[in-house]
Amino acid sequence: MPTRDILELSNHFLSEEPKSLIEELQIFNNNEGHDIISDEVEFLEKNILSSFEKSTSHQDGIPVDIDTKSEFSSSSIIDKQEKKNIKESTKRERKLAILNYIFHSMIGKDKLAKIIIHLLSLIDILTIKKLLPWINTSLFPFNVKIPILQLERQRRLIAGLLRNSHNKISSIVPVLSTFRYILRLGHSIPNSIKLMEIIKRVTNKSQNDRKFKQLLQNTFFLRGLIDAYFTIFDELILLFDKFKVLRSLRKLFPRYKLIIGFLRLNHTIAWQLDIIYNLVHSITQLQRIKRNLFILDLESTIRKAIIKDSLQNGVDTVIKNILSQLLLDLDNTGSNGKNSMVKRLMKGKRLIYMELLRLFLDGCANTIHILALTNSKSIRHSVPYNLLSLTSGIVGLLKLFGNVSERMSFSSPESSHQAVEEITK
Repeated sequence: MPTRDILELSNHFLSEEPKSLIEELQIFNNNEGHDIISDEVEFLEKNILSSFEKSTSHQDGIPVDIDTKSEFSSSSIIDKQEKKNIKESTKRERKLAILNYIFHSMIGKDKLAKIIIHLLSLIDILTIKKLLPWINTSLFPFNVKIPILQLERQRRLIAGLLRNSHNKISSIVPVLSTFRYILRLGHSIPNSIKLMEIIKRVTNKSQNDRKFKQLLQNTFFLRGLIDAYFTIFDELILLFDKFKVLRSLRKLFPRYKLIIGFLRLNHTIAWQLDIIYNLVHSITQLQRIKRNLFILDLESTIRKAIIKDSLQNGVDTVIKNILSQLLLDLDNTGSNGKNSMVKRLMKGKRLIYMELLRLFLDGCANTIHILALTNSKSIRHSVPYNLLSLTSGIVGLLKLFGNVSERMSFSSPESSHQAVEEITK
């Protein structure tokens, strides 16, 4: 191209407004006296200019890059993936925080110790004690390729390992059981003081039969009486049985086994009364939650019927005003508040079902314990007792996890306290 044409073309680009690339190419071809092939122009328009026009914008004659469609879609995918990863990481962190809170709490340690105790007991009963007699009387006749001396060596090795495992479990289980009693230590004194106050109130009001009956029907009185009864015998069991104080003083108390049997029986009876009380209390809670859910469902049905009637033609103005006032009365808390209330009630309902299952399992296991004590039998090697107690411990731990998760799901203490009150009503 001649130099003059190049200068004119550059002056043209600097003086005039910016044009599209197709127009500039047409000017260039007119100066040269050649026409651009239409296929090439079409190719440029479809494949290059379309993306170029989407990716640039002119501000004061200067092209400015902006995000293209492909870049926007890829960035949105990255944002969604990052949000998903953040959400998953927050869920994991939240679960870890809940587990950390549970395992550092007294009730969490108690549940974990209970699971370990009955799991080890089941392993000891179902595997070690079943295998050990068979190994002691068997030389593995099915493995005839191994010499007899080698079989005997293997038998003694396995039998020794099983005996060692049995001895370890037999030493670990009582220690964990004592640890559970120690976790519950210290409640007998305040509960005893509360019981004395209750007895004082009963003796002061015993002259009036009506007031005495009202006091006996009071749930706080029953709760305090059962708590005092249970904690007193729970700590007496820890002192005289787990710490073996009476056994060390067996010269002074030759019939100390009768005293320990009396303490164990009263302890299991107190535990059974506590289970029955909690069952009744949980059933009452469940009925209240079902009633609240029924009321919310009824309000939703009435709201839909009012909206449907108010939208009909030919309705009197007075009736419309009444219907609108009813809607305002029903929508005091708002739809979001009622939805969150329904969610809280449903979560509370699930937790109460888990509590009922746990109490049922505890009641069955404790009934086996009472029957064993009345017949002077040990429940340590009872498969049904350990299986029921293990299942109860797992359900209790899951229920505790759900309860802590429910309380931690609220940002402010006021809303958390309100939710807990709503669930426990």
